[in-house]
Amino acid sequence: LMIKSTHHENANTFSTVNAGLRPQILRIIFNAFPLALARAVVLREPGHSPFLLHGEKGTGKSHLLHHMAAALARQGLRVILAPAARFFRHCPPGEQTALLFWQQADALFLDDIQALDGQPRAQRLLAALLAHRPDAAPAVLALEGGPHVLGTWEPGPAASVRRLLSAELTPPDMEARMRYLQQCCRENALDLPREHLRLMARRAAHFRGLRSLLLRVKAAWGEGAAARPSLDDLERLARTGPVQACHAGHE
Repeated sequence: LMIKSTHHENANTFSTVNAGLRPQILRIIFNAFPLALARAVVLREPGHSPFLLHGEKGTGKSHLLHHMAAALARQGLRVILAPAARFFRHCPPGEQTALLFWQQADALFLDDIQALDGQPRAQRLLAALLAHRPDAAPAVLALEGGPHVLGTWEPGPAASVRRLLSAELTPPDMEARMRYLQQCCRENALDLPREHLRLMARRAAHFRGLRSLLLRVKAAWGEGAAARPSLDDLERLARTGPVQACHAGHE
C-alpha cells in the first residue's frame, strides 16, 4: 500500500497518537516507550529507526504503524505500508531489489512479519532491505508475539531483526481504553454516557475487542435510534462474541 502525501483516512482516529504524539500525553500513557519511539520516527529524529514493534494480538501495533505512516506521508515522504506477507509475495529476490526499493521509497512500515516464518526468500530480502536502508529512511517492523518467534527463521535474517531497537506494546490500561472509546464515539457520532464507556472498557482488554463491541452498539443504537442502550443491554452485547467486520478504527 502506497501512502501518498495527502490526508490519510485513518489519520485522526487514535487520540494517544494523534496531534503529533504530544509529549504531555506520552508522560501519562501506559505504553510510553513505544509511543515515544513512534513520535521520534514521525519527527525524523536520528537514532530511532529502524525499530521492531512487538506485542500480543490486539495491542495496537497495526494502528500505530498506520499513524506513523500517515504522519510521514503528510510531510511529503514516499511511504510504503503493507502486511509483510503481501509485500514480499511478488518481490524478486536479491539485493538489487532492495537497492531499487530505496530509490523509489522514503519510508517502510511492514506489519505482521511473523507471517514470513517458513519463507526464507522473503526473510533474506527483508534483511537486505534493512542492510541497504539509507540512514535517514524510517523503517518500522511489527511482530505479533516477541522476538522469540524468530527462532524458526534463517539465522542471518533473524539476527538482522533481533539487532533492531525493540519496543513492546502491552495491553492498554483502563485509561487508554477509555480514551480509545471516546475517540471512536466521536468519529461514529455515538453519544454514550461515561458509565457506559467504563463498562465496555472493563469487558474488553484489547482494542480489537473494544471496537468489536462498539460496532455492535453502533449497529443497534446508531444513526437516529430513539434510545440509548442500557447498561444491561451492553452486558448482553459483551457476551455475544466478536463480529466479523468493523469500521470503528484500526487496531
